[in-house]
Amino acid sequence: MNEEELRDIFANNLTYYMKMYRLTQSEVSKITGVSQQSVSNWINGKQMPRMGVIEKLANYFHINKSNLLESSHEQTNDLFHMSMHPVPMLDIHSPDSELPKENSILYETKDTEKADCCLKMPDDSMINARIHEGDIVFVHKQDTVNNGEIAAIILNNTASLKRFYYYKDKKFIVLRHDNPKYEDIILTEDGFDTIQIIGKAIAFQSKI
Repeated sequence: MNEEELRDIFANNLTYYMKMYRLTQSEVSKITGVSQQSVSNWINGKQMPRMGVIEKLANYFHINKSNLLESSHEQTNDLFHMSMHPVPMLDIHSPDSELPKENSILYETKDTEKADCCLKMPDDSMINARIHEGDIVFVHKQDTVNNGEIAAIILNNTASLKRFYYYKDKKFIVLRHDNPKYEDIILTEDGFDTIQIIGKAIAFQSKI
């Protein structure tokens, strides 16, 4: 790989993560301690930052440096944007209840998908799935989900989103966040009754 190709790959990757974290060039300048013009040069593929700066960026984004320097890192997601249509919103602190209609934010899913309810993302634990704190996530109610799918769950009487993995032979469940700063939640068979699956997350609406 020549220097020009490396600059282009870095520019694309940095732009991707800036959009994911909703960062401006000015904010990246403050994070890295360089001028805004330098950040502009990175984004336009004119320059490469020093390795120490790349490490700062990787730490901020909670990724490996290779995610900024290589073109093969995964940027997959199985959710889609949507337009308006009434869907009731759950109270995350009382998941069996829906918020009053006048307090709910209601949107519409694609015709091919059916959303039964929605919830407001309470934190940044799913940020690598492009779901940010405050985003509205739409859920198709179902009792089970496939391994690796994003599930809306009730745990400790609070609704949240996690990637769900059930290992039947070993009799344990792993609830995984899409943000490496959060540790996996592992439930053994004795703890299965502490979790309830609301359904599968099928769409999201970013906050404005």
